[in-house]
Amino acid sequence: MAVRIKILEPDRPERNLVYTTGVDIIMGRASTCDVRIENDPMISRLHAGVHIDPPRIAIRDLGSRNGIVINGIRFDGVVNQRLIKRRALRDGDTVVLGRTSVQVEIADDTDLAPVPSRTSLHETQPLHDSSDATWIGGPTREDATDTAPYVPTAS
Repeated sequence: MAVRIKILEPDRPERNLVYTTGVDIIMGRASTCDVRIENDPMISRLHAGVHIDPPRIAIRDLGSRNGIVINGIRFDGVVNQRLIKRRALRDGDTVVLGRTSVQVEIADDTDLAPVPSRTSLHETQPLHDSSDATWIGGPTREDATDTAPYVPTAS
């Protein structure tokens, strides 16, 4: 199994990253991020943490100014009046960070070239801890209490 994330960043060519083994990555503008998104001023330095363990993938907001939007619904860490640390993603989900779109694909195709091993990436704190060991599905349109379009603000 493999997880592919397609990054559509303003004024930059599309990037496809494929992960075939478990890894924790940080996405943001900082030079220390595993996945750096430089051309989007709406992205925080440390915007989102992503835990990948194919075929599973989960995301959490790292205190960004503009948050995370998943399939058109802002994810604020609350699902059914319960605070959760991260949101499980599914095949076909689209995540918006600032003006950057991240599309998720979960595939059986392991012939794709994987990204470099974790040892060659910037070391970050793991997103997984024993108090957050379960994968929790996120809100659906039916669960959402606020379905108004989300418009990010400039930082």
